[in-house]
Amino acid sequence: MKTHRKIYLSLAFVAVLWACDQNGLAVGSAIKNVVTAPISGLKALGNAISGNTYSSYSKETDELRAEVPNSCADRQEPEQGIFAKIRDTMRGVRDQACTCRPWGTCPPSNCDCKALCPDSFDIFSIHQDRNKGDQDHELAFSNTPGAFKNNPMTQGYCWGHASITAKFNRLGFFDPSKKLRAPQSSPEWREFYKKVIDSIASNEVTDIPGFENLYEFSQHPTIQELLADRVASAWADKAMNVSSLGIAMDSGQMAPDAASALVKDLKKRVSLYQSPQIVFTMRDRKFATHATLISEVQEVGQGVSRICLRDNNDYAGSRGGCRNYLEVRPTGEIRSSRYGNIGGVAVAGNENADTIEQLKSLRSRCQKTKGCS
Repeated sequence: MKTHRKIYLSLAFVAVLWACDQNGLAVGSAIKNVVTAPISGLKALGNAISGNTYSSYSKETDELRAEVPNSCADRQEPEQGIFAKIRDTMRGVRDQACTCRPWGTCPPSNCDCKALCPDSFDIFSIHQDRNKGDQDHELAFSNTPGAFKNNPMTQGYCWGHASITAKFNRLGFFDPSKKLRAPQSSPEWREFYKKVIDSIASNEVTDIPGFENLYEFSQHPTIQELLADRVASAWADKAMNVSSLGIAMDSGQMAPDAASALVKDLKKRVSLYQSPQIVFTMRDRKFATHATLISEVQEVGQGVSRICLRDNNDYAGSRGGCRNYLEVRPTGEIRSSRYGNIGGVAVAGNENADTIEQLKSLRSRCQKTKGCS
């Protein structure tokens, strides 16, 4: 890449910062990512491959749903006569007492591990209740200025906010009954929870003792400080790359076919127990972008679809219930209930790769807890 080309891309990345008041951290990341363009190219290829892998897992999920029964199945030779009747009676009682489904309660002796810990997106069903934008499953702080009183450097990192929220929703196992012996906010306590946050950010299933849910966890001042740093670094990593630049420049109205394909894709992801991250650009305003999670896709009549946003610019208690949404019309025109006319909308570039990593981590946890490893 020629020097002038690198300089142009660096300045273009800086322009993306207008959307959320980003600062020096992002500028540094932008310039670093442009200078290391060959590596970015390899990452882009990896993202393309992960897209294919994502499609493969989506197909596998559909096939497993059709193949694997929901009831427990005996793994011995069928009995005859009176023994068959006894078996059927016992099976009926057992099926009432246990479930043969992802993360179900039937033992591997009666339920195939393919059903208990599927190598498919159904592994995300364990935390499906976290995808609707309810306050309990949101970061306690918003993306708006003033949210980080002690960390002004992290104001406006919408993509990082969405990414970290999704990771905690999918990978965090909270247990309020377990408490650390170290005093709250002591160096030992702080270091423990820093490792928890780092583990989640690395797409690893993680136990989180001492807290009921993400909202309570992220309300704690020390935790919030640690999370703020992670949100900022996650934003710099996800948003400041060549792929993101393409989205930021897509400010024109979407073609009807592209808009229809987007709605179809998002509906499918929601049906697979996901709350995907999307990025959109304000109409005719290149580089004015925003990133957020979605909770569902609704059909409101006359071919109009409504993409419900878990908007991190809102307070935690206001991100559910489809209060904020994108309305997609058959013409490709998209209008936000909050931001006005919208140009391009896309699934975040990191979404597929992160989702596959998270699936593998959750499945490994399931196999260990269900005796399927």
